[in-house]
Amino acid sequence: MKLPELLAPVGSAEHLKLAILSGANSIYLSGENFGARKFAENFTVPEIREAVKYAHLHNVKVYVTVNILIKEGELEKVANYLLELYKMGVDAVLIQDVGLVKIINENIPKLTIHASTQMNLHNIEGIKWASEHNIKRVVLPRETEMNELKEIIDYAHSLGIEIEIFAHGALCYSYSGHCLLSSMQGGRSGNRGTCAQPCREKYELNINKSKKINPKNEGDYLLSPRDLSLFEHLDEIVGLEVDSIKIEGRMRSNDYVATVVKNYRKRLNKLRYDKTSQALNRNIKELERKSKGKKGRSTDLNKAQEKENITKLKQEQKLQNLESLEELELVFNREFTTGHLIPKNNPMIMNRKKPGHQGLYIGKIHRYNPQTEEIHILLKDNLIHIPEKGDGILIETTPNLENDNQNNAENNSKDNKRLKSKQDKRAKRKEKRAKKEINQDKHSEGFLQTYGFDISSKPVLKDSKDKHWRKREKDKDIEGKLLVIKRVRENRKINFPLPKGSKVYLTKKNSLLNEVKDLHHKKENHYIKKSLLELYFRIDSNNYPHLKGNLKLDNGKVITLKVKGETPWEEAIKKPITNETIKKQLMKIGDLPYYIEKITINNNKSLFSPISEINELRRRFFNELEEEIIASYMPKEEEVKIAEVNIIGLNEDLR
Repeated sequence: MKLPELLAPVGSAEHLKLAILSGANSIYLSGENFGARKFAENFTVPEIREAVKYAHLHNVKVYVTVNILIKEGELEKVANYLLELYKMGVDAVLIQDVGLVKIINENIPKLTIHASTQMNLHNIEGIKWASEHNIKRVVLPRETEMNELKEIIDYAHSLGIEIEIFAHGALCYSYSGHCLLSSMQGGRSGNRGTCAQPCREKYELNINKSKKINPKNEGDYLLSPRDLSLFEHLDEIVGLEVDSIKIEGRMRSNDYVATVVKNYRKRLNKLRYDKTSQALNRNIKELERKSKGKKGRSTDLNKAQEKENITKLKQEQKLQNLESLEELELVFNREFTTGHLIPKNNPMIMNRKKPGHQGLYIGKIHRYNPQTEEIHILLKDNLIHIPEKGDGILIETTPNLENDNQNNAENNSKDNKRLKSKQDKRAKRKEKRAKKEINQDKHSEGFLQTYGFDISSKPVLKDSKDKHWRKREKDKDIEGKLLVIKRVRENRKINFPLPKGSKVYLTKKNSLLNEVKDLHHKKENHYIKKSLLELYFRIDSNNYPHLKGNLKLDNGKVITLKVKGETPWEEAIKKPITNETIKKQLMKIGDLPYYIEKITINNNKSLFSPISEINELRRRFFNELEEEIIASYMPKEEEVKIAEVNIIGLNEDLR
């Protein structure tokens, strides 16, 4: 099974390292100019050069975005920039402006071009045009549907063109590359890298400039889409032979980049290597095929049974990936959708309630005791990431919940009666103050109220299966797990009371953040794709040591390197050095991005050498190997000279 390339977003140097350590096959980044994310941290030209070296040493490709529309006065500057990128050995440039395609083809023809989604190549005719203009890959718009995708992929592959699609991240309200709202509203053009994201603002829909329309009471963010996530459909994507799946998010956090890349890497590897997962996918597809392909009469009972079997298998598949799904929601989500690609699975593309990160839904408020200040949360089934001390949660409620419940203080009236009059008065004052705060904090004309805080004390987890606990619990019919969180002084800004049924989200998980921080120090990392290396050690007739290596790179090249020791080894007086000792020292490569799949020691002499000399031979070998790897991605010197002459001529014509 051929897996698609996993392409990760890199908006900073830290993003770069985390993406590679988390298992990306390739990364995309931008310079300080000419990129569609002007407000990301981005890279200077020297920083891009270092990023390219670092990525190539780790067997990872680098694509640089030059994906805005270019003004005529910028042509000389962008031409010089493209030449610099070519000279440093970037694997491709991502282009929107067709004028740049012409400049590259005429002046730097060996520089690989990828067509940005902003170029709007979205059908067979677009692919044909790309082939005629030396474009090696087309990034399809997010609006492409599954039935179109397969046809486009097959046609593109027949012309030798790769297809890349977006798999995870933000969606645009408009058709890719066509949105002019930001430009018209405030002069910040999305096609110039300065989109102000007006789709994430509040709007009113009015008739005759007076009557407000919001029939479903969904919220006021009328143009705000959910986030795209194709994680649960990766098996279908792999089956289509997509060449690259892209994660959006150069302006998002470090933990977002690391966590999303890690989980997509894990899922892709599972599809290739995990036999249980493969069998499950086959069973689902077989049942779906049989269900669709049946001829003649089929009873409603049989159809219902087939549907139930498919549903059960898909639920089992979801449980296998539950931890990953929770982590994806934890690091950033506006609610997920499969977007336009698989609309039948999730027809809802919009989230008009909230434009930002909402976190992982973990359950609902079961009870709040204003006297003990304990919050009881009834957790959803199969929850893996249970909140702990230091984690962040967000409680979301609506006025109708308050009306239905008439406050949780009334739900706990028996407890209130036992209180002393002094405590009772204090509690009532708190409730009154809290209600006032709620009125001040309402969003969307009372549609939504939210309360967020970090958990300051250790929560207590209670299970309804515990008979002793059930006897003490007031609600005997409760099923599931309850998490009890005690409010302390640090949480004074929370607005209370909290109605029963209020939704609770986990917005920050410290254990996940710490896992990202530990990536830099992790000795065993199964997500990095290391280059395969074969080593051969021998002693020549003059007793000089030699180390030879063959390294296979993802760019298709094989590097052969030979290093000779500077001094001959001596005849052993007492104890000669063993082949096992030589092998042990040569294998000490630390966290270098290579996997030594074979090592051969050819030495039948009784010789001695200090361990330090073997170590020095190894160090020299790997230092020179780094230089060879970097050089293998560089264009040939004569090709660079031709490109330089061409760009000088172009600049003279432009002046």
